[in-house]
Amino acid sequence: MASDQIQTAESVAIERFVTPTEEQIRLVGGDNGAIVIRSDVAYGRAGTALQTVRQKRKALAAYFKEQPNGDPGPGQGLCYFARRAWESAQSLFNRFDLQFKQWDEAIDGGMKKYRQEVEEKARIEAEAKAAEERNRLEAEAAKQRAEAEKERKRLEAEAEAQRKIAEAERKKRLAAEMAAAKSHAAEAAAKRRAEEERQRIEHEALCKRMEADAEARRQREEADAKEREAANVVAVVEREVPQAAGVSVRKVWKAEVLDIGKLVKAIADGKAPLILVEANESQCNKLAAAFGGQNPPAGLRFYQDEQTSARKVK
Repeated sequence: MASDQIQTAESVAIERFVTPTEEQIRLVGGDNGAIVIRSDVAYGRAGTALQTVRQKRKALAAYFKEQPNGDPGPGQGLCYFARRAWESAQSLFNRFDLQFKQWDEAIDGGMKKYRQEVEEKARIEAEAKAAEERNRLEAEAAKQRAEAEKERKRLEAEAEAQRKIAEAERKKRLAAEMAAAKSHAAEAAAKRRAEEERQRIEHEALCKRMEADAEARRQREEADAKEREAANVVAVVEREVPQAAGVSVRKVWKAEVLDIGKLVKAIADGKAPLILVEANESQCNKLAAAFGGQNPPAGLRFYQDEQTSARKVK
């Protein structure tokens, strides 16, 4: 509706429905516009005033509001014609807006699909690189472990060979000393020196075996470390987001209610904030009527509200 039509409707409403001051039933006013009734006479006048107010309010509604049947015609109020005009404009808007919405969804959907394809390709490449790195580290670890075992065996074999050579030389020297010994004391001294030499040779061989074991253990630990490093290799997705002038993409977190019962329980247990739920007052009022105001659930209070009915007196 045009502004001049609205102004005309306003002047008509004032002329027809607003009760002039001299026609109002005079009552004693209280604070904040409240009506204070101090006698039965005043109460009767208030009832008459209430009837007048409600009758004129009903006439006002008939002037402005649509009739219940919704049929066109002179019996309809201004809101009917305003609604028809709004519906026509809204229908035209919806027709064009639907076309733009379809274009928007089609273009945006295509761009999202392409971004997903780019991300999937980058993820596959990252997984392949990670698998390749894991395989390389595991192969290096296995090779180092094999080389460590090989070196340990070599060192042990070398130590054993040196021990055998030293033992043979010791026995040879002992035999020579025993042949050259001219007394029992000299023979005992030669045997003592031979035993000391044998113990030294065995000690040196033991030390070399321990060194070989230590070196092999060190290399095995390095191999284990490489295997752990291989196990910790993860795919790092490096992608370049496609760019379009004037278009930016951002990801936002949203929530979806999967089970309202579990959500309410989480709120009751203090694991979720109370602001996630809102009381349905309409359903609460129906519950109060159904229970007859008795035994309200925890957190609710049932009470009665007075509603005054005024009808025209013949």
